[in-house]
Amino acid sequence: MKRPRQRGFTLIELIVTVFIISILVGLALPLAKNSIKREKEFELHAALREMRVAIDKYKDASDPA
Repeated sequence: MKRPRQRGFTLIELIVTVFIISILVGLALPLAKNSIKREKEFELHAALREMRVAIDKYKDASDPA
């Protein structure tokens, strides 16, 4: 009697897959952190420009003509 062949993944295949996924996640996390940091810096620069324009407008409006 032949036993039907069982289908599924071996332990080695699962370990290799988990290892590859962990390497990819390890590479992706620093890139994501850098992009979030750059986005925050861009927002801070925009806010600083807006504050600078507001100060200049205030100065122009308060100077005696």
